[in-house]
Amino acid sequence: MSHSEDILQRLEKTAERVDIPFDGANSAVAWRCWGNGPAILLLHGDYGSWTHFIRNIEPLAERFRLLVPDMPGYGDSGLPELQDLVVDSAQIMADGVDALIGDDAVYDIVGFSYGGIHAGHMAAIHRGRVRRVVLIGAGGMGVDAPVEYKRPLKRLSRDMDWPTRREIHRNNLAGVMFNDERVVDDLSLHLQDANTARTRIRARGIPESDILLRALPDSSAAFYGIWGVEDVYSLGDVPAREAILRTYKPDMDFRTLDDTGHWVMYEAPDAVNDMLFDMLG
Repeated sequence: MSHSEDILQRLEKTAERVDIPFDGANSAVAWRCWGNGPAILLLHGDYGSWTHFIRNIEPLAERFRLLVPDMPGYGDSGLPELQDLVVDSAQIMADGVDALIGDDAVYDIVGFSYGGIHAGHMAAIHRGRVRRVVLIGAGGMGVDAPVEYKRPLKRLSRDMDWPTRREIHRNNLAGVMFNDERVVDDLSLHLQDANTARTRIRARGIPESDILLRALPDSSAAFYGIWGVEDVYSLGDVPAREAILRTYKPDMDFRTLDDTGHWVMYEAPDAVNDMLFDMLG
């Protein structure tokens, strides 16, 4: 746990924490900001928090101003009343960006998995202000097929003791998030336990829908893609995801990482960081 505690304490200590209330609600979205320079919004995946980018924040913050929320209903953020989980959450976070950097400032977005769906909708809301969107293993492209996990998932209960929860997280991270099981370490287990405990959103059915595609025609941003070739949520056919996205964004810069799974920012942080530096300047 020492490695987990060291990096978490360091990032929490260096973060600028800003809690931005929902409009008319007694709750807030928790934002953490690092660095200076062009603004980049980082959006985490389902059952996650800002810590999905824990291996990327320090390198990126050397060049960029990072705006990293716990999305509504995740992590330290409150849970608003949402008529549409994606559209309403995207609007709340767009309002948060306005509060942080001004309502006319331009910025880029990196959206991982479920956060990639929100990235598309925020790019539509802030059309003309969002310059570039990097989708990492995103869903929402109308592919509704059973996911073939690398190993059967185990059900978690919060009344289990830590050794039991740890082994379930180890199994599930190896079965879903990573290609190389050796990547599962104390840090990833700690983060997974904390993130799953605080998730109050249930996004069932959204990743399989076409909700991301619906937003793309309304965005003027340039789109990019980073995918792990072994991402279980791409069903062994990453080129099919690329083809779908190119239907809407023909000039998209789409790159893949061999021998990596879904959570590529953790499994291959150096390669992902290099791609982000190249894509975002």
